[in-house]
Amino acid sequence: MKGWVHMFGLVTDSTATLSEEEQSFSQAAIVPLSILLEGQSFREGIDITNHEFYDRIQKTKDIPKTSQPAVGDFIQAYNGLKEKGISEILSIHISTGISGTLNSAKAAAEQIKDLTVHFLDTKSLSRPIGHLVMKAANLREQGKSIEEVKSTLQEIIDSIRVYCSVGDLEFLHKGGRVSGVAYFLGSLLNICPIVFVNKEGVIVAHEKVRTFKKALDKLASYVEQAISEEKRPNLPLVNILHAANEKDALSLQNIILEKFPSIRTEVRSLTPVIGSHTGMGTIGLAILFDE
Repeated sequence: MKGWVHMFGLVTDSTATLSEEEQSFSQAAIVPLSILLEGQSFREGIDITNHEFYDRIQKTKDIPKTSQPAVGDFIQAYNGLKEKGISEILSIHISTGISGTLNSAKAAAEQIKDLTVHFLDTKSLSRPIGHLVMKAANLREQGKSIEEVKSTLQEIIDSIRVYCSVGDLEFLHKGGRVSGVAYFLGSLLNICPIVFVNKEGVIVAHEKVRTFKKALDKLASYVEQAISEEKRPNLPLVNILHAANEKDALSLQNIILEKFPSIRTEVRSLTPVIGSHTGMGTIGLAILFDE
C-alpha cells in the first residue's frame, strides 16, 4: 500500500478474523486475546489455530476460559506503528459489553507519548470487526481522514445485527451465561437457544427453537427482517460464522441465497475466543449494511 505510513495506522484484535491477504493490505496490527485450556494459555491465531482448538476441545471435558490482551500487548502494537512513522491510530475492537479488550487498549495509549489513538467500540464481535477494519483500510487508501473514516464506520456499526444459534449449552452454562435451570431444561427438551448482540453490544437471549434445522430457518428469516426494517437501496453483507460446523454454515448460506440470489455472503470460522463461549457446532449470522 503506497504511502500508508504517512497516513493513520490501524490496530484490531484477533477476534476480527482477518485473512493473511487482508492483514497484508490493511497493515493492521493484530493484538491477540488468549484462551486457557487444560492449564495452558494460548494466544489466539499465534499459538493455536481454529482447527487445532476445535479438535482439542472435542477430546477434553475442560471448558476453555478466555482473557483480554494485556496492556503491554497494546503498548507493543502501538509502538510498532509509531516506529514506522505513524502519529495517529484507529483502534477497532470487540464490544466492551463482551470483552475488556478496549479497556486494555485505552490504558496502553495513555502510556505512549506523541501518539494519538482513536478508539472504536464495534459493539459487535467476530467477522464484522474484520469488515470494519477492511473498510477503514480502503477509505484510507482513498485519502479519507481518520475522522471521515470513523464517521463512516459508525454508520455501519449502527446497522450491524449479530445472532448466534448456540451449539453446546454446556459451554454457556459453565461459562456463567445461562442459569442452571435454563441449561437443564434446554438439555432436556433439546431446545436450541438463539442469542443476539443488542445495541449496547451485550449478548442477550433472543429466541428458543426446538431443533437445529428450525434454528437455521430462523436465522435466515432475520436477513429478510433486517432488509425490511432498514429499507436500504442495497442488500446487506451477510457473514455466516461457525464453530467447526461448515456443513450447516453452507446450508444456511444456501437458504439465504435461494431467497436473495444477489446478496453478498461470506462463510468464516469463529475464532477460539468466541468458540470458547458458544461451543462446538455453533452457527452465527452477522448482517451489516455498508453501502
